[in-house]
Amino acid sequence: MFRSDHYVIGEYHSSIDLFLSFVVAARETENIRFGSLVSPMTFRSPVDVERMSAQINQLSNGRLMLGIGAGWHNPEHDAYGIPFYSERVRAERLEEAINVIKTCEGRVQLRTKVSTSV
Repeated sequence: MFRSDHYVIGEYHSSIDLFLSFVVAARETENIRFGSLVSPMTFRSPVDVERMSAQINQLSNGRLMLGIGAGWHNPEHDAYGIPFYSERVRAERLEEAINVIKTCEGRVQLRTKVSTSV
């Protein structure tokens, strides 16, 4: 089971936070693997993402799969006052995030997919 990590798409509507929903999945299920389609590295620091993911992975006995990306939806960033950097800067931040998360290898399974666009 995978879900998106968006604060706003289209009209604003409230939704449960991605990582909070993973805690629920970890506690309420036993066999379902779950993860993020893509969590933009513009929303949270790489250290926070790695730390939360490692803890949820531990709660779920290794069922979390983490997908991260550079971020793409400018209106969502504007709505929450999150800086929306240039494509180059977002790609650099994503690369840095991948390196941070890989530094803690073994704690989180990082899904990686190379894309030609940011």
